[in-house]
Amino acid sequence: MRRRSLFVVRYSLSTSRIAGSSEKRTTNSERRALRRGRGKSRDSRYIPNVLRLIREHRRFFLGTTLAALALRLFFVVYFPAITDDSRIYADLATNWLQHGIYGQTQAGQPEKPILPTDARLPGYPAFLAGIFWLFGAGNFKAVLLAQILVDLATSLIVADLADRRAPARISCLSGWDLLAIWNG
Repeated sequence: MRRRSLFVVRYSLSTSRIAGSSEKRTTNSERRALRRGRGKSRDSRYIPNVLRLIREHRRFFLGTTLAALALRLFFVVYFPAITDDSRIYADLATNWLQHGIYGQTQAGQPEKPILPTDARLPGYPAFLAGIFWLFGAGNFKAVLLAQILVDLATSLIVADLADRRAPARISCLSGWDLLAIWNG
């Protein structure tokens, strides 16, 4: 007897319907393709769904993305927000990258210049360490530009989630433009 993969078993359990239900049943050819590993359920193809959404509304996404990018670049150029908190995270990232110690630099203590700390969670300092490794320690312009890219990508993901949960016209018009422009 041939063993079926866990994915096929879960998929077949999730697609089995109660007799007489009005929902569409999975066809035999779809089941065979899934057993052979050459198919995915229609809902699990994330990237093709995003690309389809972008292709259908190409001008809308391009215009909104350019407007969102222009707004964010305006703020990076004219109002860069480097605060004391930003410098603390940058210090953690720099020490982690250069010395292998997740800690803060202690001014005036030559015997122990870097004090290990758990005052901040390591997620954002790890992101900063990656940026500093690529573009040099203390390069806040590169950090701000990377955050712009992450922000726009997040807007695209949220627009896709809105498209999956709401009617197409409502989600496309409300999800992407509000997030892309307002989220900055």
